[in-house]
Amino acid sequence: MEMILYGFFSSVLEWIIIVHEFFIALGISFTMVFTAELGDKTQLFTFLLGTYFSERKLLLALSVFTGMGLVTLLGVGIAKLFQHYLEISILQIIGGSVFITLGVLTLGKAIYDRFKDEEDEVCEIPEEEKTEKRIMKLLKTKNPFIFVGLLSIFYILMELGDKSQIMILMLLITNNWVGVFIGAMIAFMILNVLGIFAASFVKKLCDNNPLIMTLITASVSLALGLWMILTR
Repeated sequence: MEMILYGFFSSVLEWIIIVHEFFIALGISFTMVFTAELGDKTQLFTFLLGTYFSERKLLLALSVFTGMGLVTLLGVGIAKLFQHYLEISILQIIGGSVFITLGVLTLGKAIYDRFKDEEDEVCEIPEEEKTEKRIMKLLKTKNPFIFVGLLSIFYILMELGDKSQIMILMLLITNNWVGVFIGAMIAFMILNVLGIFAASFVKKLCDNNPLIMTLITASVSLALGLWMILTR
């Protein structure tokens, strides 16, 4: 009887620990990804798409989910390989070093942005506008599968090697992977769905004055193009 009770309470304790680790990982992942991605180029890209495809909100959201999910699952696979071939202490050192580096780089960039000359010029904008037009032409397809597939690929390409994906990878190495994955996906979806609906809301406000909508869309497009050129 004592052995049965011992086994039962041991199992319950194990599940409590697993659930605890899951929610800790979920909370950390959500917080870090949400703060890293807030106002990031991916959210700007989603806002831009929302101004063009306001009637396809569900397909846009599905594209975000598919693209972000696939690129994050790729990180899960890489993390599992690291866990298999490296000791946990080494992984923690690597993870800590990466986060410290990211923190220093972010701080350095903030200081640099604060004091840099505001008269920087970039000459590649026209090419970015041409690229945007080509992308929009491709996405005018009526086939929802092609639409979601193309957009998912764009999101994957935008997120590969991004700072948020590096953070997720480091979290995956030393934390509950399910919690990290779900936390990251919740953050991604909240931010990008907000971008989709914000674009739709702005478009409705500007229905009587299309020039304002054009200026907003052009500004976001130019900002996104500059961002991608300057941070490549």
